[in-house]
Amino acid sequence: MNFFTNSWTQDSTDENFLKIFNNIVESSTGVKVTPQSALRHSVVFACNRVLSESIASLPLVLYKEDENGNRNKAKEHPLYNLLNSNPNSEVTTMQWRETMVTNINLRGNHFSQIIRNMKGEILSIWGLDTTRIEAKRLSSTGEIVYIYNYDMDINAKNPKKAVFKFDEILHVAGLSLDGICGISPISYERESIGLSIAMEEFGARYFKNGANASGAFSIQGELTDQAYERMKTGFEQAYQGLKNSHKPLILEGGAKFERITMTNADSQFLEARKYQKEDISMIFRVPLHMINDLTKANYNSIEQLSLGFVIYSLTPTLVRIEQCMQRDLLTEKERKEGYYIKHNLSALLRGDLKTRFESYSTAIKDGIYTLDDILKLEDMNPVGGEVGKARFMQGAMTTIENVMNGTNYNKGVQNA
Repeated sequence: MNFFTNSWTQDSTDENFLKIFNNIVESSTGVKVTPQSALRHSVVFACNRVLSESIASLPLVLYKEDENGNRNKAKEHPLYNLLNSNPNSEVTTMQWRETMVTNINLRGNHFSQIIRNMKGEILSIWGLDTTRIEAKRLSSTGEIVYIYNYDMDINAKNPKKAVFKFDEILHVAGLSLDGICGISPISYERESIGLSIAMEEFGARYFKNGANASGAFSIQGELTDQAYERMKTGFEQAYQGLKNSHKPLILEGGAKFERITMTNADSQFLEARKYQKEDISMIFRVPLHMINDLTKANYNSIEQLSLGFVIYSLTPTLVRIEQCMQRDLLTEKERKEGYYIKHNLSALLRGDLKTRFESYSTAIKDGIYTLDDILKLEDMNPVGGEVGKARFMQGAMTTIENVMNGTNYNKGVQNA
């Protein structure tokens, strides 16, 4: 399938919104920070994984709301299966949305191409490589277009480019300064991430190159070149590296070893590394216990921290994705007919068994849920019939309708 069109010529006055996407930004530590190098850092990787997998695993549903305010899953709509199972023939919706959130976390934007038939119906949705995209506002028309470099050699002098109109691309932008394209969190926070990468590299080199029994040799007299090389080579082979830690030293010729008393703890290396973990987690708004740091967490606080994670970390991105999808994947006519896209957060907000059943009991007594509603939430088969669909309320546990009619539900007789 040929996805690309090529009917665009660039005007030097066109405004490019994505000027820094392919830039390699060097931090003050000298470390070059890119989305790829940042993702190799354990904390960045963990934070992105928590966010992307949490969001991608949520059910994403196309609903239709009728005139009475009742909503139903719009299973008859072609978009329903694309969002729930496979946006195209090659990837699942989990893979597609996981990539989407990763792009937003690292680069600030995600782009997918929308393939439609002659009727305007969406046939498939294909994720695009964010590093190859340019977003421009044409000076001639004021229209925003997306230019995609699909040349095999991305650094070619005259690469092959394709233009996509605004309605041919699903564009989800993160935090933005211009309201069009998101900014790259990695580029803006390169100092903090670069410092942490530098410290991680320092620690790795310390264990690779440092002899853990570090110190100085004191020898009477002067060694010959041959004796010096033999001693140096023998020491490195026998004692250098992590696998040779804590081996006893074998000295000869009256040599003495004097330990240098500076350790990682003395230089506050471990404390600084811990602070960097907190700093990077703050960038992504991921609680520390979500990346396996339980230092400040306990059983009572974890539930509230997890609830805060859903509300303050996931919800802004979920709303951003939903609104962009409704803008780009639904027509104005469909939106007016009541179609909308929504993530189902109930699985993340369910709580433990005791809390759930206490809330179900309250919902049943107050006529909020039916028995079948609760069984559906617990992935169980419905009771069915009149009882399964009936709503109850406090008193004689009768239905709301019977209370209004003055009828006893069990006996079916009119109250005196």
